[in-house]
Amino acid sequence: MSPLNPFEQQVLDAFLKGNQPELAVLRKQIDKIQVKARTHTGVGCFVDFQLPPTAARVTPAEMAFGDVNIEVEGVTAPVQALLYVIGGAIHFLEIAADEGEWPKEPVLTRINYLKSVEVPGGFDLVPSDERDPTALKHSLAGRQGQKK
Repeated sequence: MSPLNPFEQQVLDAFLKGNQPELAVLRKQIDKIQVKARTHTGVGCFVDFQLPPTAARVTPAEMAFGDVNIEVEGVTAPVQALLYVIGGAIHFLEIAADEGEWPKEPVLTRINYLKSVEVPGGFDLVPSDERDPTALKHSLAGRQGQKK
């Protein structure tokens, strides 16, 4: 077990930014969270977390966030970041570049959000300094709310 590194801390802080009560519970988990495993995949990484059983849990118990946009030093391709909450606890972070090598110790050069915009024939995600309230609401609805 080890503490969060600066990269993980910055990414989690971005995912959990907001006034919603669910996000406040998840932010409190960061104070007690430990990294159980870091897996380098070549194009990204998985970071598995563990919380003590006494840490407060959030409801709904299963959520996924994917609206954080990150740029990493030395990575020229777009990077996807996903945060999973399972059992009411921050469970793991998944990050992958669309192509190219992932650095062993990533350094953020930019962090903001992805906002959905309509384009001919559908929609696209574009970087934005402000969080898209619709995307956040969808994530906070949890798995059951997302199926509706």
